Amino acid sequence: MKSIMEQRLAGILQPVFAIRTQDDLGVGDTDGVRQMMDWCHRHGFHVFQMLPINETGGDRCPYNAISALAIDPVTLAVSPRHIPDLTAGEFNKLARPDLLARLRAGPVNYPAVKALKHALLESAYEQFTAQHLQPNTERSIQFRQFMQDHSAWISDYALFRALMKENDENSVWEQWPAQHATPELARQWVRALPKPRRAQFRRRELFFIYVQWLAFGQWQALRAGADAKQMLLMGDMPIGIGRSSADVWAGRANFDLKWSGGAPPEKFFKTDPSTEKWGQNWGVPLYRWDEMRRRNSIGGAPVPASRGTSFTSAAWTTSWGCSVFTPFPGHPITTPISCRSMPNRPRR
Repeated sequence: MKSIMEQRLAGILQPVFAIRTQDDLGVGDTDGVRQMMDWCHRHGFHVFQMLPINETGGDRCPYNAISALAIDPVTLAVSPRHIPDLTAGEFNKLARPDLLARLRAGPVNYPAVKALKHALLESAYEQFTAQHLQPNTERSIQFRQFMQDHSAWISDYALFRALMKENDENSVWEQWPAQHATPELARQWVRALPKPRRAQFRRRELFFIYVQWLAFGQWQALRAGADAKQMLLMGDMPIGIGRSSADVWAGRANFDLKWSGGAPPEKFFKTDPSTEKWGQNWGVPLYRWDEMRRRNSIGGAPVPASRGTSFTSAAWTTSWGCSVFTPFPGHPITTPISCRSMPNRPRR
């Protein structure tokens, strides 16, 4: 008998944010993905694919993520049913019926959705810290094991996210003050903070690790559900890594920051003369393959197996582009780069 990977299969592709459910918080989440997988299974579909679920910055572009490894907290199902550290009382206080009614009506209101989920996750983290982290319960042991399993990237990521909060949620690290310019300088800055302020900053770093622990847990549960149904849960990996990301900030030796990558001119793209003439500048830094080969790394961190625990397989977005990846001189850094083409002339 052929394995599921050797069969011809039918499936559906849908971005997570679009899978709206009766109980969501204004955006699709992991519970919606679970329901979609159940629907696919009932109707004989064996593949469910999504766009990238990497954590995004201010432009909300999944192809310009702030981390190649971190999962976007917006995808989390956030309720007492899905997060044991979140009490019903805190949920009802923060997720008021009138607020939920507004968020569930119409398009996704990302600023409001992110603010609500962040507040709920903060409340859950406070409860987790009080009941598990200090007493060192079984749940605390699992959390620390997650930190150890992901030690190659999670510390730099948490520092980056905490510094984003310090810099008004600006992910463009090239605009940060000098003391935040590199992980080494940033850690020196943290050590020099007054003790109460340092403790507050450390707490913030742990909070972002806690959120990733929850996110990985929910997505790994989805993967297990897909395996049980003999379904493929298919992810998506962008071809490049966002310039304004924790990966580039912490591992910039792996990238040539003087150039940006994109697509070559497209003569049939008559609706955009710039793309027709010059191509698309995606704004992602070029890889330094020699350095990455030496370090056995991708995006500044050792090659991760984490995506394999969340997805059965993955599509490498525009993977054909590897053979025609076009370098462009310079790089726009004044604002986070969105999913738009940029009229910068490519290198020949």
